[in-house]
Amino acid sequence: MQFGKSLVGAVIGGIVGIAILVAISYAVGWDKFWLSIIVALCTGLGVRWIVSTQGHPSYARGALTAIVAMAAFFAYYPIMAQLRTRQSMAQPVVLEKQAADEGEAADAEPAVAEAPIEPVRMEEPMPVGEGMVRNARPLGISVLDIISLCVAAFIAYELGRGSGAPKPTSEADSPDAELPTQAAGQTAAPPE
Repeated sequence: MQFGKSLVGAVIGGIVGIAILVAISYAVGWDKFWLSIIVALCTGLGVRWIVSTQGHPSYARGALTAIVAMAAFFAYYPIMAQLRTRQSMAQPVVLEKQAADEGEAADAEPAVAEAPIEPVRMEEPMPVGEGMVRNARPLGISVLDIISLCVAAFIAYELGRGSGAPKPTSEADSPDAELPTQAAGQTAAPPE
């Protein structure tokens, strides 16, 4: 399985995947669960880059790749929150003092304003009556999000597991190569 190399390749691929998600988040503003497929591809390709997977399938390597891919995707959210917090702290909101005439406005120093605190509205739980089933899913996670996470885990697993067919090293080793024919004048030995 080459556990050490597989883990290094998966971690490198996961870091590249997180970097791509951060770039997408800053460029476009997307923050969707289907982006986990990008992390899964990067993680699986990272394993394939480091470890020779062709001809050496390993279910353990596939499982390791899927676990690292999902861990990398879920690590993206706290990393992005930390980056956004640092970005908002670096750029304080600046308000100009209002002056009576324009001469004072040019000499006035800008004041830093605090962000207004808005009250949080708590939603009341939905009453559960007889015959009603309560929604067990957390708010904000849809079925498509769960499906995209499963697809991403499967992609990472398959890329990390490798293929079962070894790569032919020469034409004689390929399955389409013709069997060697007997030289003229030699007869084949009768079967026993």
